[in-house]
Amino acid sequence: MVTKNRYILINLLTTLFMLINHSIIHAKHEHEPLARYWEVPVEKVPDLLTIEENLIMVDSILKPILDNLNFGGTYINAKENKVFINTVNSSMIPIVKSTPEIKPYIDLLSFLNATKSSYQLNTTFNELIILAQELNAYNVEIGINPKFNNIVIDLNHEDDEEWVIFPNLLCGDGLHDGDGKSICSVGLNVRDSNGQDYIMTAGHCGTRSPRNQQGFVDLYQKGWFSPPTYRYVGPLEYYSSNQTYDFGLIRVIGTNVSLSTIISNLDQFPNIYALLFIKDDSVITSVGASICKSGHKTHVTCGEVLELNFATAIRNINTNQTVIKIEMIKTNLKGGPGDSGGIVYTYSTNQSVFVSVVGTMVGGSTKRSYFLPLPLSLEFLGQIII
Repeated sequence: MVTKNRYILINLLTTLFMLINHSIIHAKHEHEPLARYWEVPVEKVPDLLTIEENLIMVDSILKPILDNLNFGGTYINAKENKVFINTVNSSMIPIVKSTPEIKPYIDLLSFLNATKSSYQLNTTFNELIILAQELNAYNVEIGINPKFNNIVIDLNHEDDEEWVIFPNLLCGDGLHDGDGKSICSVGLNVRDSNGQDYIMTAGHCGTRSPRNQQGFVDLYQKGWFSPPTYRYVGPLEYYSSNQTYDFGLIRVIGTNVSLSTIISNLDQFPNIYALLFIKDDSVITSVGASICKSGHKTHVTCGEVLELNFATAIRNINTNQTVIKIEMIKTNLKGGPGDSGGIVYTYSTNQSVFVSVVGTMVGGSTKRSYFLPLPLSLEFLGQIII
């Protein structure tokens, strides 16, 4: 189960200590990353978050009403206060508008002419995944993008050593291996029924790192601005880098580190928003929704959801075969090597330093990133931890 409030006292004491220890508190704002992304003053962000929350609700009502043959997906835009609907058959618009559940929100809907239905897009997407596997293709990213009403295929030609599908103890802190090499970031911490703590991260972390005698990669804490500490966290006991989902679990056995449900936002330090507190977990359901992440390489960055159904084909460095990663969510978050495993979250509408966790970073670049939704990780958790 997600440890939502396990360390609330420790969290508060940690925050208080840091603020006392650095007495000057600047009047910065917890929403600065979103303000930069949206290109608006920070004081306008709460209003946009309220608008976005309402649009997501409308989008969730709308989706079951839209059939896959006459419509081609939806996306939201908080700045325009609209839910955009790709419409293949315009004769269906009056039917949608007359639906009792939608009538109160008609002014928020914008029907766009489209040529590809959701059925066509999903069929093509699945065929491309099969083709990529058959052709042993790699460094290929495939997703359904509602804004383009089309399949989007990206080819990555960057150096694999710099890209590596990406591949604290604040969430977002770094992790280094026994050689002192920074490899990944700290994600959400969880606990099994026996009281053993684990940290979620990406499954490909440590693919090229030395193993201990048990065959696992030992990982150590590394802050955003620190050299390797060799402060032992624990071994990466489960990793699925060569399977369908990129998921990893670190067994926390180090005695000189403390877990928390705090997300690092230390670029904003010193101020009261240098630390963000995990309030709960949530699920992303709308393209266009705002989203942020905290990771060791590029720290806190914000952007929006681009695709809800995303897959990528990569090369297994051990077998030289193609591995297809599926069911990820694609964003335009800025990322880099070492951000994998970092925590992905959304801001709460009316709560300043409290956020909702939605997933784990597993790959990306300076222009796009993708993450594994939290429900999939928790599903793995149930299978792995007894």
